[in-house]
Parts: sequence; C-alpha cells; structure tokens
Amino acid sequence: MNRALSAVAASSLLAAGCGAFYLEAEQPQVCITQNSIDVPITSVGVSGSFATQVSFDVGKWYPGLGDSAPAAGEVVRFLQLRVSLPPGQQVADLDWLTTFDVTLLPPASDLAPIVLLHYQKPQGTAQVTSLALDSTVSNQNLAAYVRQGTLNFEFAGSGQGQLPPADWTVDVGGCFYASVHKTLSDILH
Repeated sequence: MNRALSAVAASSLLAAGCGAFYLEAEQPQVCITQNSIDVPITSVGVSGSFATQVSFDVGKWYPGLGDSAPAAGEVVRFLQLRVSLPPGQQVADLDWLTTFDVTLLPPASDLAPIVLLHYQKPQGTAQVTSLALDSTVSNQNLAAYVRQGTLNFEFAGSGQGQLPPADWTVDVGGCFYASVHKTLSDILH
C-alpha cells in the first residue's frame, strides 16, 4: 500500500511539473579491495613486464551510478591505489618493481583511456611490501567511464632484478570519491 501511495504521489508531483525534488548523495572516500589478483609477468633474464585488467564495482557503494548516461552533477573521482602482497606467496617484496601505470579503460569508443597514475621506483628503496599511490588526475570527473556500476582499469609495468614467478598475486584497493544528484524524474525513469 505504501508503495502505491508513493508512486501516486511521485506521479502527481511530476504531472504538476515539480522538478525541484531530487536526491543528492556524497561519499568523500570509499576504498574497494580486490583480493588475490593474478598478474602474469613476461620476463627475459632479469627484466620483465606485466599487464592485467581489474574492475571495481563502484555501483555497490553508489547505487544507480553508471546505469545510464551520467546525470548533471554526477561526479566520480579516482583518489588512490593501494597495492599489497597477500601472505603466503612466492614474492617477498616489490623491490623488483621499477614502473607501474594505472590506466582507466573507456567503456565506449568515443572516450579515450586516461592514465590515472604513474609510479617510478625511487632510488634507495628496499623491502617494499605495499604501495599507496595517489592519483595524478584526482580532480578529473570519471562519471562517463562508469557502466553498470563498474570502472575497468589496466595495470601495467616493468621490473628488474629478482622477478616474481611467471604469475604472481597481488591485493589491490582503489579509493574513490562520488557525488550523485538525481531528480525525481531521473529516479522514476
């Protein structure tokens, strides 16, 4: 009964031309972790490279995000990437990692990939088992890249020295900001 009354009330407001009713939500930071991501590495001697794709379901934390074209006022930003080694694997540290790039992949051909961060190993680092890397484009709105609540990334990089075995595992966490503004008409359609 309450649902029927809500639908009648919403329909009446729309028919009356009341576009001033809206839903607004802001979440300053949500960090989503993907555990045990398999990363294949191609090595030649003591040098190697890797690339893998990872998806983050931001729609789980921001319902309705990416279900359709971004609404006016809809904002999604990538803030930080956290990389760590899960316990019990053959890789002891990330000291071999020399470069690491995170690229946001477009859901459609009319958008270009965006490099969100680039890591270059600093001189003199040792025993690195985790990284927290801030986005270089944290002010860029990525709402158009969300489809069915998902953002798709490519992680690629290179290494030198004592490389991991052919496949290694990593835990990855992405931190995001989102603000959603939907009118009553957006919600009902």
